[in-house]
Amino acid sequence: MVVRKRGKNWYVDARVDLGSGRRERFRQSLGRLASRVEAEAAATELVRAFEAQVAGERCAAFSGFAAHWLEQQAPTLRPTTVASYEQILRVHLVPFFGHRDLRFIEPWDIESYRAERLTTHAPKTVHNQMGLLSSVFKAAVRWGYADVDPTESVSLPRLTPGEMKFWDSGESRSFLEACALEEPEFWTFFLTALRAGLRLGELLGLQVRHVLIGAGHLDIR
Repeated sequence: MVVRKRGKNWYVDARVDLGSGRRERFRQSLGRLASRVEAEAAATELVRAFEAQVAGERCAAFSGFAAHWLEQQAPTLRPTTVASYEQILRVHLVPFFGHRDLRFIEPWDIESYRAERLTTHAPKTVHNQMGLLSSVFKAAVRWGYADVDPTESVSLPRLTPGEMKFWDSGESRSFLEACALEEPEFWTFFLTALRAGLRLGELLGLQVRHVLIGAGHLDIR
């Protein structure tokens, strides 16, 4: 197996044994990687996956499978959720797990990911990333691309719930009075937010037909 760099991309060139004395040339781009060590590791995983495929085994690289998983899930998710998942995969998970065969990613790999990310990211952020990683592996097990889910034995980062702070009636009144002077066109918007306790998405989704004056309530959709 030969791994070489051309321009900014790395490539692998190998001969794969097909059995019965037959061999086939395997060549593929590894993309932009930081070092030869990373390129050789990625090349090993790709060649091993190709050999398994030739042998009739179902296998997939993490990068390709994750993209396919998100494509399958997208119709059932909100656009903002899809965008968030795509960013987590592109910026965090795929750069770490790359082209590795799903079958050979072990719990200690997940532990390494968690430990590395906790040095630069908040526990809640890492918690979300690992939640997505778990969903990907659960799908891989269901679809036959992995025997076990390596995330099951790895605990998520511990989260410390923050204390929620609320305005009292005086603070709410002061805010509305200031709003009436500075931004009067938003006064009704903030009054509704404070009195009904709606979230931003619920407020922005309100339409005239949702205000049921006779019944005395709002129809929140």
